[in-house]
Amino acid sequence: DGEVRKLQNKLRQIENLGDPNFQLAELLLQHSGPQQTHGIEVTEQRVVACHPVLKIAREERRENERSDGSQTDGRGETHLPVSPSVEVQEDAEFKSRQQTWEKAKFRLRTLEGHSDIITCVVAVDNLVISGSRDTTVKVWHVPTATEQRNLGGHSGGVTCLSAPPPEYCRRLARAFDLTDRERIVLSGSTDCCVRIWALSSGQCVKSIYTFNAVSSLCFIAEGEGFIVTGSDAGKLQVWSWRSQENCQSVNAHLDAVTTLQVGECHGNRTVLQHVFQKKKGLCLRSKLKCCM
Repeated sequence: DGEVRKLQNKLRQIENLGDPNFQLAELLLQHSGPQQTHGIEVTEQRVVACHPVLKIAREERRENERSDGSQTDGRGETHLPVSPSVEVQEDAEFKSRQQTWEKAKFRLRTLEGHSDIITCVVAVDNLVISGSRDTTVKVWHVPTATEQRNLGGHSGGVTCLSAPPPEYCRRLARAFDLTDRERIVLSGSTDCCVRIWALSSGQCVKSIYTFNAVSSLCFIAEGEGFIVTGSDAGKLQVWSWRSQENCQSVNAHLDAVTTLQVGECHGNRTVLQHVFQKKKGLCLRSKLKCCM
């Protein structure tokens, strides 16, 4: 019975978190003055709005004390009963943090410039880089919400972007006589090319032809560094970051590779790749060993 009560309480708590009426009651209380409303704890002297997060924590604590008779917090740690004054202090601290967030300036900014669907976005420092089906890669300066550069060069829609870590940017920058502070972004396209861009100048320092429309890519920050591309036909290819030459290719899937993720597997560095086949709607996983 105790376990059933716990589950029932959990369900009610989850419902309260997403209940618009619960949130509306809190707002009405703030504007209309003290009154007893669902989700509001009433003290002898004043009415205190209890945030759902605090309410759940308190109910779990009280339920644990009632069900097993021990004063634990659910993790096996013993504690003294919490007095109403402590809960009032918790409310005050939470309200202080809430007010800090509410007073902060959060502005929604619309960055307009592409003439077709935006397919991918990455962030580098205070820049946002977007790729579009209009064949361009645009660099946006976040503090001023302005377009800093328009990177043109692809002859097909841009499908994916990746930003290598700064240390790998420095290595490649030296090879192309760029500054050590240069940041680099990779873009893949349906034109079968992966382009390597220097953000400060907007220059394409290298174009890698993959012989397949590129549908996804990622960067492996291990050893000398590797670029991994996935094609619309299910092919995976690994490219050297230093020489930009192909070091491995595998026909891994029957349909487009939609996303790539890097991981490790106990002593063997691998590329862990997940793909959703469009026709069957199946999620597959495969491993591709890299030549390190």
